[in-house]
Amino acid sequence: SIDSILAQEMPGMEAALDEDVSMDGSFELCQELYGGRNDVRILRQAQNGGAGPARNAGLQAAQGRFVAFVDADDVIHPGYLQRLYKAAVLYRADVVGECGDAFESPEFFPASFSERSSFILKGRHKTTACYKLYRTSFLRKHGIVFYPMTFFEDVLFGLKTFLYAQRGIFLPGLHYEVILTPDSITRGDLLPKCPAYIDSLLRAFHYLENDLAGLPEAQERPAVCNLLFAFLMALSLRNHFGKVAKKHTREEIHEEIEPVLQQAFGENALFVQILLDWCIALGEKKWT
Repeated sequence: SIDSILAQEMPGMEAALDEDVSMDGSFELCQELYGGRNDVRILRQAQNGGAGPARNAGLQAAQGRFVAFVDADDVIHPGYLQRLYKAAVLYRADVVGECGDAFESPEFFPASFSERSSFILKGRHKTTACYKLYRTSFLRKHGIVFYPMTFFEDVLFGLKTFLYAQRGIFLPGLHYEVILTPDSITRGDLLPKCPAYIDSLLRAFHYLENDLAGLPEAQERPAVCNLLFAFLMALSLRNHFGKVAKKHTREEIHEEIEPVLQQAFGENALFVQILLDWCIALGEKKWT
């Protein structure tokens, strides 16, 4: 991953490597391999906090006009940053993203809030923070950072940048390669992760509500805002609970998430649990 970043032909580029207090000697290895380079800054978190705080540290340290994120296991192909950078300058874009084969030619972000929301609901916008280049001043102007939660921090970052950008553009093709690892936080046995997932989902609703409050057009379209909340729920069912339900009983899921629901909803926790069961049951019919 690091070598693919440093192989990019981008004069003046600086790579910030943020080590999240791993126990496998990654920090020492990075110092040994890249510590002597002027174009590499090695950062280290005080405590393990996951992807969000690590990315925030890199964003805070960024000195360039643009910033991009690359996950530790992933690889960017030759020319990736160059093509995003050239498009950002040419089109004066706040955000430039790759869209694979969704478009055959460059496509500007839709103009209105409603159009952009529809774009999201149709699954045409990758909400991940990767695949994109961001104008640093745009992120700082709107206080766009990764929120402190285990899941969904990527999704909310992607939603806010897409909804807030004055101008953005998608480029056809994909030069960012995701390397799937079986022990990542979104894979493996997901049942023990259900409490953190529910907690993150509830936080995501709160943060999204605050983000939408900063958009005047969103205040005029409450029904559209509700669809974005529904999008988060559907995403959680498809990416997490749908997978869990294929391997575990509903009772096992209840046992994991009940304490979180009790704390958040009190005497109404049972009704929320029933609603979640109903959504999972509907999803099972669709997924099977």
